[in-house]
Amino acid sequence: MNGAIAVVGIGADGWDGLPENSRRVLGTAEVLIGAPRQLDLL
Repeated sequence: MNGAIAVVGIGADGWDGLPENSRRVLGTAEVLIGAPRQLDLL
């Protein structure tokens, strides 16, 4: 997703609860923005 913004929601189950597509988006992102408590789940 070159030049795109992706919005990914994350639940209390963290990384384990994310679909594969969301994991791929997060794994290739140059920048992650979020609340510290949400980012700690990754």
